[in-house]
Amino acid sequence: MRCKILLALFVCVALLNPLASWAQSSSVISGKVTDEAGEPLPGANVSIQLTNLGAATDINGEFHFTVPASALRGQEVAIMARFIGYRTKTEKIILTSQETTVDFALRIDVLDMDAIIVTGVVEATPRTKMAFSIGRVSAAALEQVTVSSMETALRGKVAGVKVVQGSGRPGSDASILLRGATSINSQGRSQDPLYIVDGVII
Repeated sequence: MRCKILLALFVCVALLNPLASWAQSSSVISGKVTDEAGEPLPGANVSIQLTNLGAATDINGEFHFTVPASALRGQEVAIMARFIGYRTKTEKIILTSQETTVDFALRIDVLDMDAIIVTGVVEATPRTKMAFSIGRVSAAALEQVTVSSMETALRGKVAGVKVVQGSGRPGSDASILLRGATSINSQGRSQDPLYIVDGVII
């Protein structure tokens, strides 16, 4: 009877030992992402470069994620913090089994060169690596003139965009041509671009 009890205890210890070893060997990386004024940036993306390990910051700008023991070799890695409208910042750390704290203070990107664009053709891509141009019109620019429609408000504000006034009949809208005649439908009856507002095609 005593031998059976000892055998059961030995099996339990053998099964629990790898779990305890993994818990001690894994690494937790945590920290906070703020702007230059110290205000938290919720929703910022923090990750280890060239891996899928990372997390997004919470409402307080804080983040934490776990690096499994299998990925720990005492190597130096780069932790990258990204947030739209701010310059990407990278810090280098050594991956160990101990908890590591990394804080980021991001600077505003005045030229918006580090913006991340979601196109629907490929995954999120930095603006500087796009194969085509991206135009942006601020709300302040649209409010500078009084217009009858959103289409005419874009006239002269985006390079390569041609706005053609409608016929003047009630209900007729202006037409928009993007760098020449193109069509998004199979029939080619319309040369207007595709409008997506808050994820809804209109």
